[in-house]
Amino acid sequence: MFKKILGIFICLFFITTGFSTIEISATTQEKLIENEICKINTYTPGEILLSTTWHEKFIYASKTPINYSLPPSDPNRHYRLGCWSAAIGQIINYHELQSNGSVYYVCTEIVNETGDPVIIDNNLDVTKYFWSNMPKTIDETSPPEEIDNVTTILYDTATVIQKDFGTGKYKTIQTLSDWSQLIKELRDHFECISFETMMVDKPPITDIIDEIDNFRPCMLLLRENVTNPWHHAVVIDGYDWFGREFWVHANYGWGDTAYNNWYYYNGSFPEYGNTTFRKLLFIRLKPRVADKPIGPELGEPGLNYTYYTKTTAPHEPLLYYNWDWGDGTSSGWLGRYESGEICEASHIWKEKGSYKIRVKAKDINGFESDWSESLSVKIPRNKINKDIFVFSFMDRFPNVILILRRLFMSQ
Repeated sequence: MFKKILGIFICLFFITTGFSTIEISATTQEKLIENEICKINTYTPGEILLSTTWHEKFIYASKTPINYSLPPSDPNRHYRLGCWSAAIGQIINYHELQSNGSVYYVCTEIVNETGDPVIIDNNLDVTKYFWSNMPKTIDETSPPEEIDNVTTILYDTATVIQKDFGTGKYKTIQTLSDWSQLIKELRDHFECISFETMMVDKPPITDIIDEIDNFRPCMLLLRENVTNPWHHAVVIDGYDWFGREFWVHANYGWGDTAYNNWYYYNGSFPEYGNTTFRKLLFIRLKPRVADKPIGPELGEPGLNYTYYTKTTAPHEPLLYYNWDWGDGTSSGWLGRYESGEICEASHIWKEKGSYKIRVKAKDINGFESDWSESLSVKIPRNKINKDIFVFSFMDRFPNVILILRRLFMSQ
């Protein structure tokens, strides 16, 4: 009699889970990425992306080392952050990228109060930025929390790219043709900066348009003239067309001044009139690492198990997820999901064993996150424990008891 009942249970189980599997497969199929890419927001020419007009000096540099040769009353007593720091720092703030890790280096020329070389030892892990306290501008009358947040993110940026305070140099830049070390430090110490971040020499206008269209302000390095080696870094945070001329909006990093304005890209910029020198830093972003998968950690071969994860990305673009099931197979890219929306995926392991499943995310521009932390799943046997199976089945489908009772009572 037990075998007869068990047989009926098994038939009903496969009928029920069969419908469930078909439904899951249909849902998964709808989520599979084909070739279509969809964007939520679109950039409007003439729009300015940055809301900040920060400076590389004065109160903005209040966390940099002190120049003890100047009196305490001098507003420039703290060494300036540098134009690269001000430009990249405003881009980091725009994307709301948290810092991490630590930075250690020795400044080349400046000394501290005792005459020893100044050592930069900055623990970025102790800092949490509060994005609501990042105003357009600060001065001595600003709330302390705003001053602290702005000066901290600018100082952190300066130390990440290793500003050699007291000089016009950065230890991560040996030559203007090689920015690889600077880019590596940015990737290592700010979340979401992808391997696709790069320096481009004299890029076509279409590349700049693509960056701004995807809400990615970029840093433009200008040169004063052909004979003078002085350079200045600004943020390109908008573009527009005036007739057939391509114009860009430049944030000079000199505070809220008239220098922050629209300029013909192929023409002269104020103070930096070399029209042939154009080097741009394209800071590309990737989604944050997805949460460690959640789901069953013990199972049986041939059964379907569902797992869950989620993540976010700067500016909340649409996301896709790819699951590595640890058995040589993957889900392929599933999507599209809103930033922060839970992604679920199901898998059947055919053989017993131990598997590590992990997941990564990709945004609508194709930039991929790192792999998530793995979840270990054990599939120890392929023999069904009939008692556990019956009770778990009865718990999941209590109405079956009524069906069986009527079935046997009718005999």
